[in-house]
Parts: sequence; C-alpha cells; structure tokens
Amino acid sequence: MFTMLGVLKLVVKFLSHRKLRSFLTTLGVAIGVALVFSIIGINRGLVSSITDLVDGFGDNFATVLPKTGALGTSSSAPFTQREVDLVKKIDFVKFAAGGYATTLPVTIRGEDVFLLIRGGDPDTIEDIFNEIQSYEFELGRSIYKDERKKIVLGYTIADKYSLSPGSQIEIAGEKFRVVGVQKKTGNSQQDNIITANVEDIWDITGDYGEYRIIFVKMKELKTEALKDEMEKIRGSENFDVTTPENLAEQIATILGVVNAIFLSVASISILVGSVNVANTMYMAIAERTRDIGIMKAIGARPTIISIIFMVESGILTMVGASVGIVVGMLVIWSFSYVGDVSGMFSSFGYPLNLDLILYTFIFAFMVGVASGFFPARYAARLEPVVALRKGK
Repeated sequence: MFTMLGVLKLVVKFLSHRKLRSFLTTLGVAIGVALVFSIIGINRGLVSSITDLVDGFGDNFATVLPKTGALGTSSSAPFTQREVDLVKKIDFVKFAAGGYATTLPVTIRGEDVFLLIRGGDPDTIEDIFNEIQSYEFELGRSIYKDERKKIVLGYTIADKYSLSPGSQIEIAGEKFRVVGVQKKTGNSQQDNIITANVEDIWDITGDYGEYRIIFVKMKELKTEALKDEMEKIRGSENFDVTTPENLAEQIATILGVVNAIFLSVASISILVGSVNVANTMYMAIAERTRDIGIMKAIGARPTIISIIFMVESGILTMVGASVGIVVGMLVIWSFSYVGDVSGMFSSFGYPLNLDLILYTFIFAFMVGVASGFFPARYAARLEPVVALRKGK
C-alpha cells in the first residue's frame, strides 16, 4: 500500500507544510558542506598547481640559493660570476646559469606599474628558456648572447597592453625593446614577468656581478654531490640546494596540515547541522504523532514509518548539500580569480571533478540518514493507540 513513490509524495507534503523550519535546517547543512567542499577544492587546486609547476622544470633540476635567515631573508652573500662558472664545470652538471630578479618601476603605454624583472647569465641567456624550463614563444624569440636593452615578456603583460616584438617600454626610465612574448603557461608569476639581460638590470640596481640564484640541470640527479661541490666552491655551507620535488613535498605537507585544521573546523559545522536535522525530525514527529498513529492503524509497518522519516531527513541534507556545493564552487572560483589577478599563486582554474561532487552528495546523504535514524526509530516504535491519544 505504501510504495516508494507514495513515501516521497508524503515527505514532500510534510516538508511543504513547514517551509521556514525546512529552510533553516537545510541552511545549517549548506554552510557546513560549503566549507568542506571549498576547502577540499582549493587544496586540490593548489596541489595541482604545484605539480604543474614542478613538471615544467623537467627532471634532474635543482636551484642553489643563499641560505635564508629569519623571516625568509638571505643570511649569506649572493653568488658571483666566478662561482656560477665553477658550477658549470662540475662533471655531472649539464647546464647551469646564474639568475637575478627584482621588482622595478615599468612604464607601459603611459601607465606606471611595478613588475618583476629577471635577468639571466649573459653567457647562457639564449639557452635558459629551453634548459631551465621549456618555455615556448607565442611571438618572436629569446634574447641573444650579449644583446642589450632587449626583453622577453610574459604572456599576460603582452596581452594586457597589446605588446608584440618591436614594441618599446621603459624600465626605471631606460628604454627597452620587446623581442619575444612567451606562450601562456597558466602560472601567474611566469605570465607576469619580464626577462632581460642581467647586465641591463645591474646597470639599474648597481648590484654588479651578483646572482641571487643558480639554476642547475644535471645529467642525473645528484643533490648531495652538488651540495658537496658547492661547499668546496663557497668554502662554507651558507647555501641551500632545493629540487622542485623537495619544494613540492614541503608545500604539500604544509597544505596538508592547514587543510586538516580547516577541515576539522568545518566538520564541527556539519556536526552542528546534523544535530539541527535530528532536532527538526524530533519536532516533526511530535507534530505528526496523530498522523503516525493513523498510518499504523491502517496497516503501515514500523519499517515504513522509519523510511518516511529517514527519507525526509535525507532530502533535507541533500538539498542543503546542493546549495553548499554551489556556494563552495563560487568560493573556489573567487579564490582562483583573486589569486590569478594578484599573482599570489598560479591560476589552478576550476579543479572540480565529478568525484568530489559525488562524494559530497554521498557524505551528505549518510549524515542525513544518521541524523534521522534515532528519530525515525522512535517514531516507528510508537504504539498506534498511544500515538492517536498523544496527537489529540
């Protein structure tokens, strides 16, 4: 007599009679789901972004940096051209280049902005694009060896200001001509950077002969051997050798800890939402005690009564989960957009797979069933005569 379709119709009817309470209950669930969904989505996006960045460097790659001190500041002297040249001569090193980067005022089409300018070792400037990272060119070419006052633009800069090979811009009052535009990488920092001959940058900053990083491409990955050779060259251990994989692992570990903390907080919201669902169901039973008595009197088994209230709690949480997923998507999109525009991290697009949405729905349904289990069992155990008497 009580079919599943009939149960659903009955549940919808019950819910429609108390719209405000149903709305507030689903809102509580939606907040918890939105928090969990957005945290997992953002974490996925950041991990994906880091993975893409690491893959872009290829195999057997390492960076050598002056040892960092408090607050991430350099606590040792920068590298010299002599040290870079000695690294190039190490037998297991395939390619090495000194690098220098700083932020400088740039004037483009009458607009003054501050942009990150990087300089490459003059002897390797032509190869640095292919050896360090496989950058491709949308337009033009790389900078030739010993070529001065020439620059390569990241895709975003060229696109924003409609620049192409032959265009001119000013860096700290000095005129530079564009010779190339990189293809879009999806990495916000790389797409918003200007590459020049390091000697041109030194002329502006006055830091002649200083390198703040050494890029090293090895024939095979020998991190410890590179450390030993660098110690011989520097005469001390005032440097750090890092591979993209090491950096990715460190960042992933930090993200994992942060993710766990936020998920714990978000889980409390879901717990509060589930308690709210259970409370709503107990109130619904109290209001419909007479209805329960009538259904039992005309032959409804306890199982049917349980199913009715568990389906009702399940629908409440599923609706809340749907709203929460939509809100979570908006949060992830906003986070990605702000990060991309500000250049704080590479844009990770919209890393939402169907499995994340599916798992969220399954999780919400399980929470709903768990929240409605005890109220449903209580309703199922009511005696028809007692229920009819209480419902008067």
